[in-house]
Amino acid sequence: QIWEELGVFHYAQKLSLDDFVQEIRVRIPKTWHDGLVEYVKHVYFTSRQTGVFTRWYALDDATALDNALRMAADKNKRDRQVLSSRLDLERRQKQIEEAYGTDAVRRARHAVERAQGHERNDEIKQRVVFNNLRTKAVKDEQISLMRQSVREKQFGELRKEEMGRLREILDADKEGREEDRIVRKKKRNQPYKLG
Repeated sequence: QIWEELGVFHYAQKLSLDDFVQEIRVRIPKTWHDGLVEYVKHVYFTSRQTGVFTRWYALDDATALDNALRMAADKNKRDRQVLSSRLDLERRQKQIEEAYGTDAVRRARHAVERAQGHERNDEIKQRVVFNNLRTKAVKDEQISLMRQSVREKQFGELRKEEMGRLREILDADKEGREEDRIVRKKKRNQPYKLG
């Protein structure tokens, strides 16, 4: 019954084995089990190949004749397709030979070798570019570290100079206060003159 309804779609390859199995599962859910899948595959592919669903009972003469005619037509169709495929293959081989000569295999192999050579060259180029970038990055980092050490050295020298100036200022200030103290002391020690 399923094949009568949907067999045309399976024969024309619009539906698949999974669709067929799913339809059977839906129609006989209580008696279905996964062990039936192999039997269903056999019935499905046999029916799909011949276009006639497998029967296990005696058919009337008209149905048997109809099935035999279908099977003969299917065999005839497959034989024509095989012959057509072979002729098509010979035609394509002849076209290839005319286009490339008898050296088609050698030329194809040479084209593959060239393509592989290009791939190797591209890998080498990428490696060289990567190495150049890595070398440049290392040099840039070294230059950066040198600049940093020069700047730290310069800042250190500037700090020394600044500290020296600050020390001079403090010393000058200290000397100035010392002189002021001495002057004040002298003034204190001198008697006050009215005059």
